[in-house]
Amino acid sequence: MQSVNSRSGVLRVGEKIQFTDRKGKRITAQLVAGGVTQTEHGLICHDDVIGQSEGVV
Repeated sequence: MQSVNSRSGVLRVGEKIQFTDRKGKRITAQLVAGGVTQTEHGLICHDDVIGQSEGVV
C-alpha cells in the first residue's frame, strides 16, 4: 500500500491512500473509521489499516 501524497508515516482517518494488488491494479480510497473498500479479491476494513505504517498491509 502507498500513500497518494509523498509523506511517510502512520496512516490516519481522512487520508487518501492507494492500495495496489499483486497485478499492479490500484484502488484509491479515503480512510474512514468503520469504512470498507471492496476489491476483486475481497474487502479491506479501514480499521485494519488506520494506525499502520505505510507499506505494511
